[in-house]
Amino acid sequence: MALILIEQKKYDGAIVKLKNILSLAPDAEKVRFYLAAVYEEVKDYSDAIEQFGYITPKSTLYPEAIVHSAYLQKLKGNVSGASDLMAKALAARPDVAQFYSFYSSMLDEQKQTLKAVEVLTEGVKRFPADDQLYFYLGSMQDKAGQKNVAIDSLKKAIEINPKHVQALNYLGYTLIEMNDDLDEAEKLIRQAYKLKPTDPYITDSLGWVLFKKGEFKES
Repeated sequence: MALILIEQKKYDGAIVKLKNILSLAPDAEKVRFYLAAVYEEVKDYSDAIEQFGYITPKSTLYPEAIVHSAYLQKLKGNVSGASDLMAKALAARPDVAQFYSFYSSMLDEQKQTLKAVEVLTEGVKRFPADDQLYFYLGSMQDKAGQKNVAIDSLKKAIEINPKHVQALNYLGYTLIEMNDDLDEAEKLIRQAYKLKPTDPYITDSLGWVLFKKGEFKES
């Protein structure tokens, strides 16, 4: 009945039903999760965070509950709280790849770029086949001024997934900015453009590399 009420967007009724179930079965984590999701839907972020907090690390719902909770902390303006939550979650469940990327983004927002690089470096060690983690690592290394290792990380992301559009464009643009191997930069960006021709960032990169090569008309 509660799920039907949620589908019908009758959230007040759904909250009452879910609370009634929890009064009888307080350890029902799936019910907790649904209740938290409803609170999030009605923008009652404090109660949503509280309910997500009941989900234990052993639960299959834990990764999603943590990410939602940290995101809500951020929406409330508590970035440090979101970061602390992610640090604890990562310590409890280092086997969740998403935690490394989300935690690093929280650190980056707090200007802790080098620590974010450390977190992502640990992430790719644990998940060596995760192209997205390598992409995040490369972009964070670039932000930290570590250009050469950033290039290596971006190349690794592309090696794992030759169709990683973001990594192709990012690496191409990085080579342009370094004024290094513009032919390779154009090749990478054209690959990205072929995969996603409507992306304005990729179009901009393509125009920029052609301009740098003196091909003004095509640029």
